[in-house]
Amino acid sequence: MKKIYKWIAVFVLVFALGFEVVRTVGVGAESNESKVFTLLTSKYGYNNAAASGIMANIYHESSFNPRAVSGPSIGLCQWLGGRKSNMFSYAKSLGYSGYSVEGQVAFLDHELKTGYSSLYSELKSTSNTAQGAYSAAYNFCYKFERPANKAARSAQRGNSAKNTYYPRYKDKGAVTNLESDSSAAADETSTYTRGTYQTRLAMNVRASANKNAKVVGYVSGGSSIKVLSVKNKKWGKIKYNGKTAYVSLKYSTKAN
Repeated sequence: MKKIYKWIAVFVLVFALGFEVVRTVGVGAESNESKVFTLLTSKYGYNNAAASGIMANIYHESSFNPRAVSGPSIGLCQWLGGRKSNMFSYAKSLGYSGYSVEGQVAFLDHELKTGYSSLYSELKSTSNTAQGAYSAAYNFCYKFERPANKAARSAQRGNSAKNTYYPRYKDKGAVTNLESDSSAAADETSTYTRGTYQTRLAMNVRASANKNAKVVGYVSGGSSIKVLSVKNKKWGKIKYNGKTAYVSLKYSTKAN
């Protein structure tokens, strides 16, 4: 009888741990999902329907895990062969890790522009509707991912975009050309000092204190950033991935 209780206890423990693992993975996946949406819309200019179509494909390919591996394929879109090598090289050229969401989404946009220009044009002209999300997902799967049984799987992903991702993200704001959005900017006479700030928009993070400097990353809207000092009146010096970087404080509110 003791052995039976022992095995029951083991089963309950494994069952509980299993749920904890699923819960933890789910939280990470959700965070990456939001990050992908912000990048696609705020940084690369896709509308919500097109972004939903791309995201439906990413979900089916990798569950938003940039380190996902399936045989020789890796990443959000399961790149392989020369495309995989190109992804790592391109991400590195921008200062990103090839295993980062930022680096992989940057390469995805680059690859669409340079190797799939027709599909890129279709995605950029997608109607911002549920049916537009379906079409974006279908076309992305059929022309970019090209899995086995691609017609059936394209339809499956189209339905995921239409019924899951577009309803979830259709009302999320997409901001482009962040640093010229005067509606969110503070008055030009504002004085900035070191301290903690909260961003009002998704913000580009730059290598130096001017709007033409290289973009090295981004922070999402509502993020808390610690400004170490202020340069050129409005540029906050921060630590980003362990390195010195800058964000425009015109689009942030001081918290303390």
